[in-house]
Amino acid sequence: MKRFFLILGFWAQVILVKGQSTNVSISGRLTFLKDIDTIKVEIYKYGYRFADVIKKVDTIKVTNKSLSFKCSAYGNQTYIRLIYPSFDPQFFLIRPGDQINITNSDGLLIFTGKGAKKYNVQAVLNKMELQFLQNHSNSLTEYDSFIPFFKSVDSLSVQMHNYLVGQSMSKDKSYRTILADVDNFPLVTKYHAIHFLKDWYEKAVPTGYSAIWKKYLLASTDKDKDVSLSQNFTNYIYVKFQADCVLKNIPFSKGNFFSYILNDFRGIAREKLLIFFLNKYRGDTTGALSNWIDQSIAFITTPDFKNWVSKLRQNTPGAKVSFSNLSDTSGRLYTSNDFKGKVLVLDFWFTGCGNCVQLLPYLKKVENQFTSNDKVMFVSISTDQNKTMWQSSVKRGTYSSSESLNLYTGGRGWNDHLVKQLQVSGAPTLKIIDKDGKLFENPIDCRTDGGKDLIEKINKALAKN
Repeated sequence: MKRFFLILGFWAQVILVKGQSTNVSISGRLTFLKDIDTIKVEIYKYGYRFADVIKKVDTIKVTNKSLSFKCSAYGNQTYIRLIYPSFDPQFFLIRPGDQINITNSDGLLIFTGKGAKKYNVQAVLNKMELQFLQNHSNSLTEYDSFIPFFKSVDSLSVQMHNYLVGQSMSKDKSYRTILADVDNFPLVTKYHAIHFLKDWYEKAVPTGYSAIWKKYLLASTDKDKDVSLSQNFTNYIYVKFQADCVLKNIPFSKGNFFSYILNDFRGIAREKLLIFFLNKYRGDTTGALSNWIDQSIAFITTPDFKNWVSKLRQNTPGAKVSFSNLSDTSGRLYTSNDFKGKVLVLDFWFTGCGNCVQLLPYLKKVENQFTSNDKVMFVSISTDQNKTMWQSSVKRGTYSSSESLNLYTGGRGWNDHLVKQLQVSGAPTLKIIDKDGKLFENPIDCRTDGGKDLIEKINKALAKN
């Protein structure tokens, strides 16, 4: 596979600031807005499509159909995404010094002010891409459907490229980045199509189709010299690697992709790909995640990335888990020291969680497997902030078993130390703590296999020396 030695430029921080003098200002009046509306603003330091790893989020209230906010942007990779209640989400590359006013007409946003040209250009490009994706969402349905689909991708790519070149923006500092996004579109779209074509390719591809597929897929790679500038960079590398595996009849594996990243990239390109990889496979249940994180740490120097990996490490098998000030229904406080030498099964829930109600019967069956084993404890932890509500829910037995130890976070809810340490962001969530007080392998949802995986992992934790 092609060896990449990519060195990307300066990637700076973005800080969303309200009510202060900053170097980017966006305001305007949009006729489709209502005064009860809010607009979600997401600012991405390292490109919009760099997963959801590092971003700033804010909510802007609409007044008299108008919006106004300020933010800071540095370098060439800062993207902002505007999510409206009744309009397609829009994302834009922003630059320091932008002073933008927004209006709308005929279904298109119109920008005026300092730096507005790149916004207008991106709005047109965004609409072209969105319309294409909507019109071709079900295009890959037969063996030969990929040929007209790929031709349509190429046709749109030429239209977008020619439109951008015709805007006389070559001297704009944002031009190369926007051009990379445009030229990267057919690459990602074609390689992503492998997800749909893979089964056909492996089972029974008609004679001659293999060579044709390779021709149409690989024909686009002559434009990838600036792909590192694209917001789709990490996703492009991922889908390209998968496509190469299929086309060369090489089995895809997470481990092989991880090795490819380590060995074939350098600098910030490798760091971004490592973060992309760890975020994508953070739910891995094979036990390999800890090793991937440990190897990645040696190559990550960007402060934002280091902080993110550090937090991820806290929620990875092998990490020490500690907690205190969790109380039971009688008011007794518990700490992690109270459970030394025991395997803990933590079940996080909250009142009103329908999925938690569905999980309970399966969890009870697992509990019954270990009722006579005093080395296993099932601990039910609610993120309710209202104590009376929690007590009522425990009494009803709708969300947790009477056989488990029911603990309360003292009203801290999602801000509780243990909840944040384990990065619990939804419910139900199951975690296993081994006899040494360390996080064990993540179990899968009991509803998917009747609790088989959870039982196996509990037994594995018991057998661990």
